[in-house]
Amino acid sequence: MLQTVAAKLPHSERLVALCVHARDTYLMRLDRFGRKLLSYLDLRMESLISRWIVLVALQSVPGISSVLAERIYAKLGNPLTLSVTREDLLSVEGLGKKKVDALWRLFG
Repeated sequence: MLQTVAAKLPHSERLVALCVHARDTYLMRLDRFGRKLLSYLDLRMESLISRWIVLVALQSVPGISSVLAERIYAKLGNPLTLSVTREDLLSVEGLGKKKVDALWRLFG
């Protein structure tokens, strides 16, 4: 259709019309890719934010440092879902009975 319309235009206008069409087609494809990329980044950002929230919550427990919170998260994922046992928590290096009891009182 565009080529039929462009054929009736003078040469310089025809060239402009074809360039505009090519640009619009490219932008439309880029827009589709951009929307897919943004939806992926939104999911990734949501995951990072929830990880950050878990780490901050863990660090709010006395005796749980940022390093220890990272170890807990790396080994058990999100322990705030009450899907871990005391034994699971005790298996994390640096967590002793006192800290596990504090975590259990807070989240268990």
